[in-house]
Amino acid sequence: MKWPAVAVLCLLLVGLRVVALRSDPYSRLDWSAGLLTDEGFYVHNARNLALFGRARTDEFNNMLLSPLLHYVQVAAFVAFGVGSAQARAISVVSSLLALGLLFAALRRAFGTRIALTAVVLLGLDHVNLLYNRMALMDTPAALGAVAAFYAFVRAQEADATRRARLAWLGACGALLGVTVVSRMLGVYLVAAPFTALATAGRRREAFGAVGAGLAVVAAGYVVGWYLPRAAEIARMNRYYRTVQVQPRSAAHLLRNVRHAVLGDHRGLAPYLFRHTPAAFALALAWLAALAAARAGRLSAADGAEAMAAVAYLVAWLLAGWALLAAAAYSPSRYYVMTYPALFSLAAIALWSLPDMLGALAGRGAAACVARSALAALLAYHAAEAVVHQGGVVGRAATLAALLGAPVAAAIVAWAAPGAMRRPGAARAAAVGAVAVWLGFNAYWLGDWAAHLSYSQYAMSRWLAAAVPPGSVLLGDVAPGITMDNGLAAVNVIPGLCNGERPVERSSGRPRYIAILDGRWKERYWLRRYPGLVDAKRRLRLARVLRWDVGIYAVPEAGAP
Repeated sequence: MKWPAVAVLCLLLVGLRVVALRSDPYSRLDWSAGLLTDEGFYVHNARNLALFGRARTDEFNNMLLSPLLHYVQVAAFVAFGVGSAQARAISVVSSLLALGLLFAALRRAFGTRIALTAVVLLGLDHVNLLYNRMALMDTPAALGAVAAFYAFVRAQEADATRRARLAWLGACGALLGVTVVSRMLGVYLVAAPFTALATAGRRREAFGAVGAGLAVVAAGYVVGWYLPRAAEIARMNRYYRTVQVQPRSAAHLLRNVRHAVLGDHRGLAPYLFRHTPAAFALALAWLAALAAARAGRLSAADGAEAMAAVAYLVAWLLAGWALLAAAAYSPSRYYVMTYPALFSLAAIALWSLPDMLGALAGRGAAACVARSALAALLAYHAAEAVVHQGGVVGRAATLAALLGAPVAAAIVAWAAPGAMRRPGAARAAAVGAVAVWLGFNAYWLGDWAAHLSYSQYAMSRWLAAAVPPGSVLLGDVAPGITMDNGLAAVNVIPGLCNGERPVERSSGRPRYIAILDGRWKERYWLRRYPGLVDAKRRLRLARVLRWDVGIYAVPEAGAP
């Protein structure tokens, strides 16, 4: 790749992350209102410390669950001031570091062209890029995951000494430990190195080195951070686990998995198919080809180092998908930690199409089942993206499309694999995949650019001008609309934090309630404080991202 092209790529990778950094998160990136609220949640304690001199101002303390990120946020706010751009810059820098480490790891394992392709896909695909612009925990956690993968790859190098190999494996375990204690959702990452080592037939000492790295970090975390704060951390984890993530029954688990695989717009597979179909299909095709090849390799030229890296990426992706499919609450921001593995496998598949198609075109039972299942799943989501699961065309036509398309695709794939063996098939597939990726990504990024707005920032600045200094905003929307002003925010989530008498406990200073309003009006406030959220007390109703947010004044004691 020539230097002018490298310069253009770097300009895009950096420029698209920093341009208009205070603008709203892309509202079509996710269905969840977490796009509006969660950035404020995650910077809450660091913001408190920078503005008010103490991290704890109420019962919501996310720093307990992500201490390392908290201290990075504190450093950023002390050095550059408090604001959404400063908070988001942490994710921007983390994502760029992750791209550099991923390139270095993949270049060592697979060569420059696969490494560069993966960086282009991961760095410019909107599903990752637009989350890299948000002050969430997921992008910094993805950096830790990539760093662990890099350490694992270094340990597999043929010329590494035994001592160096064990040191790198220990570093892999330690980096995974740091990642998990900073973002507990990433616990599935622990499966990756052990699965890859088992696949590669490594000796026990390799497993012990990874385990030792994990154990050192776990012990330090438990003794130095968890035990002094055990009750509060356990309570928060219990809420997130039981209320959001954990299925309530076996039937609920099965519904979650079915929705993730065959659901509509909120499911994992339909989201990936509609937003990044080329990368999703390439990664699935690679997994299907591995299953068809049985021996775990698609080419005799694949070395032990490359196969260990492939096993790590496959375990990373499948373990992540399994957890996300099982979870009762799985918004698309949770997918960010799986994207380095997804786009790496897509890049490997793109440059291995002849071997991959050859494995899928085999006449054995494994190959027939693998290519038929792949064709059926992709055909189902192609039909589902058009007709959804009702409401577009009639019920009969919907069922015909959702059942007929995958069945027909599976039959054709089973009976006629010859097209995969034709001369030029691999080249045509590569050109088609690149064209689809470019087309879909251009559409989504174009839509983001065309609808660029600053409603969240504007609401924050309006509050700074409209309410007295020293005021406090109450409600789970409050942290997300105070990132660019100096007002105090109290997150109110019943069962988790500040759910008991939040208005009364904030007395002594001007108080305002900030809630999702209009047709989303929050039931907690209607039940507990119906008079305070009556429309006649509303100071402002404004559209922030795609939600109506209402601001209500709480009267002084004794006022009508």
